Amino acid sequence: MNHYGFISNFSRLASPQKNNHQHELFYCKRCFTSFEDRPLKYKLHGEQALVKHRLLCGSHKPVVPLMPKEGDTLKFEAWCKTERLPFVVYADFEALLLKTGRKQGDNTTAMHTHHPMSYGYLVVAAEGVPIDLFDQFDIPSAPVIFRGSATEDDVAKRFVRDVLDVTAKIGRLYKEVNVAISMSVVDCRVHDAKVMCDLCSCTFSERNCKTAHHDHLSGRFLKTLCNTCNLKLKTPKFVPCFLHNLSNYDAHFIVTNLANDDNNRISVIANTEEKYISFSKYINNSFSVRFVDTCRFMASSLAGLAENLSSANFDKFREVAKVFAPSEMQLVTRKGVYPYEYTDSWDKLDATSLPDKFQFYSALTETHVSDEDYSHATRVWNHFGCTSLGTYSDLYLKVDVLLSADVFENFRDICMTTYHLDPAQYYTLPGFSFDCMLKLTKVELFLLNDFEKILFLESGVRGGLVQASKRHARANNPETPGYNAEEPNTSLIYLDANNLYGYAMCKYMPISDFTWYPGNPEVALDQLQWMRETDDIGRFYEVDISYPQHLHDAHNDMPFLPHASIPRGSTVRKLMVTFMRKERYVVHYMNLKQAMAHGVVVEKTHRVLEFRQSPWMAPYINLNTELRKRATNIFEEKFFKDLNNSVFGKTIENMRLRFNLELVSCPRRMRKLINRPTFKYCTTYNENLSVVTQHGKEVDFCKPIYIGFSVLELSKVVMYGFHYDVMKRHYGDKIELLYTDTDSLFYRVTTNDFHTDLIENPNLMRFMDTSNFPHDHKCYTVARKRIPGFFKFECNSRTVYEFVALRAKSYAYDVEQNVEIRAKGVMRHVIRNHLTFAEHKRCLFADVDDDAESDECDDEFDANMGKMIAADSALKAVAQIHRNASTGSTNSSTTVAAAASVTHPSHVYSYMPFTPYRENVSIRSFKHELRTIRSMKLVLNRADDKRYVLPDNISTYAHGHHRINY
Repeated sequence: MNHYGFISNFSRLASPQKNNHQHELFYCKRCFTSFEDRPLKYKLHGEQALVKHRLLCGSHKPVVPLMPKEGDTLKFEAWCKTERLPFVVYADFEALLLKTGRKQGDNTTAMHTHHPMSYGYLVVAAEGVPIDLFDQFDIPSAPVIFRGSATEDDVAKRFVRDVLDVTAKIGRLYKEVNVAISMSVVDCRVHDAKVMCDLCSCTFSERNCKTAHHDHLSGRFLKTLCNTCNLKLKTPKFVPCFLHNLSNYDAHFIVTNLANDDNNRISVIANTEEKYISFSKYINNSFSVRFVDTCRFMASSLAGLAENLSSANFDKFREVAKVFAPSEMQLVTRKGVYPYEYTDSWDKLDATSLPDKFQFYSALTETHVSDEDYSHATRVWNHFGCTSLGTYSDLYLKVDVLLSADVFENFRDICMTTYHLDPAQYYTLPGFSFDCMLKLTKVELFLLNDFEKILFLESGVRGGLVQASKRHARANNPETPGYNAEEPNTSLIYLDANNLYGYAMCKYMPISDFTWYPGNPEVALDQLQWMRETDDIGRFYEVDISYPQHLHDAHNDMPFLPHASIPRGSTVRKLMVTFMRKERYVVHYMNLKQAMAHGVVVEKTHRVLEFRQSPWMAPYINLNTELRKRATNIFEEKFFKDLNNSVFGKTIENMRLRFNLELVSCPRRMRKLINRPTFKYCTTYNENLSVVTQHGKEVDFCKPIYIGFSVLELSKVVMYGFHYDVMKRHYGDKIELLYTDTDSLFYRVTTNDFHTDLIENPNLMRFMDTSNFPHDHKCYTVARKRIPGFFKFECNSRTVYEFVALRAKSYAYDVEQNVEIRAKGVMRHVIRNHLTFAEHKRCLFADVDDDAESDECDDEFDANMGKMIAADSALKAVAQIHRNASTGSTNSSTTVAAAASVTHPSHVYSYMPFTPYRENVSIRSFKHELRTIRSMKLVLNRADDKRYVLPDNISTYAHGHHRINY
């Protein structure tokens, strides 16, 4: 029988569980944060504090916050990850692209359905693991390749069964093999001489004695540890299975086949319902196979990674060398060539000769195979005696698996050598890099245990600023075509800050002692003028600010203190710079000080959060920067660059965005999840597997969000300081900001010669990295090469002729008759083959010029019928391209004219009449079924609501400018 009681006073019910005070507590029923009704001199209390709290809490979904305990810190504790995993698996799939013409809406058509054709995997053991263990436990030591057929096409299911079988054997090996330690005389001397732990560097004592750590699979002595560390180094509980691009491709084959008769648990770390960071299938309650995407460590194609790893003696390709003879290494240490779209049925695999060159055409990228690549494929076919396309595909797959293994094993080598951590025990590079940073710096980061402080900082997190403030400009100087000597000389300059976030992370960062300023907040504001960047105490301010009208024209290019808001007529919140009044704006003290120095007015100070700070992250960033300079190949160079870039991502991780998803194959577990009050919805993949998505009930705020917030703020200090205190101070009204994107600035400068200005003005030159200039250029120097915080020239010393921007993340510029186009969300082949600089200008000025072409365009887009005509024009154009490709022809029709373009060496197709639509071909998953789809997408769009655009379609005002008449 159910009993209910009416709660007339929630505070009286809950308060005794919080404290024994006599003061009433006011509760937020969204997060259960309480506010005591005890008078405070400079701080809101009771019901007033609750009202202010709801302004922040109400902008988030209701959750129960799990807060760290008082005094909890975040420090390096992953000592078990300093050991290299004894066994890892590398795998890959190949697929048939079955043709289909299925319509998916008005503008989308499925071209192919991807069906797994074959798989390959390789078990790699760490150095020192006895090779006889492979035979003893029946673990394959050579690459395993399996190809299906028309009668045996359950390839993915067989792959899961094979990998689970190998994992079970490795688990049994870990459990049964325990070789006693065997120490040589030299080992004993080394061990006896140790006075400190090789891991944590503590001094040995009676309570924490010295221990000889050894490899339990071989008995080999490894290092001397304290007893505490030795107990932390446990036998692995999982086997990682690495696939390159797992999240976007191979995972969709595997996931729907994970369910089997054992009903063992399947755990998932998900980005979305269709995209997983990683997932694990348990063999028993304590051992699993963990599927991991190597792309989340090395975000490049396998072809590029293998090329970066190449050397004259092929010494980096250890796994390839075990399978192929030295005379064959030239053929198998590069990514192979395969006709993916030609292989659209099982019958095609029976072909006894290599397909013709034109049949290697890819509609996904609109590219033909090069003569060199086709010649390589022919040599491979002939040398290895391939008897059919099927045997050629097996060889292609085997090489891919071996290359994947060698690339990631070399990556592990660098990580173990530099930071003594095994990336095979992590899910992503940001997580690995963050632990590297903690281990190197030995820092202890205090975790916030006050939810109000978390909300305070969350309200201030703002990403990088992106905007087009002047949408078209043309240079006029002796180096440009059509130079007019009667007009002032102007230059277009594109600058990019070296490792901006890395530079910000080298600054003083918060670390501990987060307390509300106890005095009058207005006094804290008065003290701001005396505070320095290198003070031991820093502050975050919550203020109301206004922008004086007399500064609107001077600051219109890039007003201080950007904030996220919804533009007029939009429904999407965007980060913008405006002149509007801002209330309760949370800001780092250095940003506020910079803005006030340039005239921004603070009307009121609400709260101030103080903290202790130091440059504790600088040693890690500087070490990676130095190691990047010393790198002996491109592979290492990119690795150290990525370490610095990725560590920031972990500092700004939003725990609220964790996706609560579970793959379920057990009926009893399914009933339990559906009956929970947090159940959201369920998607069924097949009769044995469903995915259950749940509402987040609790959020564990265990991350130091104050670091990411500070990095974002200080990076803006760098960009604003360079713009106003360097460029604007030197050039005044003779410089205009055209475009900015987080760490880059595109300027038009009125000057005779910008490079001469650098030589003649050391105060300008000292901020520039000109190491990418020709060696004989007057500005060339390597003094500031790749040093974080300096600005390099994106186009080196070349002359930029013209620039056009349609909106944020959509712009083009002409560099000495070579056009560069940037368009976020548009496939590379569309940019390469279907967009021109002229079309960007056509889109921008469509209704400005009163000519016949403009009138035609205006009529064309007058209503929905016009859009249909435009989309149809683009569809016919791309259809002709694919027809040409299927016959090996590159000739164009009257609909699609191959135009001579300065953008690319290949054909760029012009669209007549003008249309802003282009066909995007991409691979998408639908309930984990992979399809190649083609869809019409609006790629040329000048609608920019981040700023107020003037009638000329070029000049803009920041919102809130006093000249705007809304």
